[in-house]
Amino acid sequence: MKAKKNIFFIIILSIITFLISQIMVYFISKENFLKSPMYVLLPIVGFFGTYFLTKYFLEFTKIKKWTFLIAFVVMGFFIYYFILFIYYYQIYVVLNNVSLAKTFEALHKIFFKTLLDSAYLEFLFSAIMGLIFSKK
Repeated sequence: MKAKKNIFFIIILSIITFLISQIMVYFISKENFLKSPMYVLLPIVGFFGTYFLTKYFLEFTKIKKWTFLIAFVVMGFFIYYFILFIYYYQIYVVLNNVSLAKTFEALHKIFFKTLLDSAYLEFLFSAIMGLIFSKK
């Protein structure tokens, strides 16, 4: 009976997280609402991936859950910035033969715009919610 309650609880939490992430997509970037499967699938993967794997990761690394949460959020934004830099560097600098300093200036201008237009923000939100609601 307890296993059924846990499964029901997980399903309710995932549905709530999914609905909140879809509301985020609708209000942050209306032109992307239900446009691509990534906006629908990434929140599901983010929630269930961190919900089920957090326990094992914390047991393996022996760190606290809230320390991992803070590191996860910081690394999530850093990785997005790094990937955007690599992408922008390959397209902008190599093709236009521009200095690296100009790349950083341009990257700072487009970072938040691309973050809000991508499905990565909803993925990160759902992953954070899965991490918060995980058992350990």
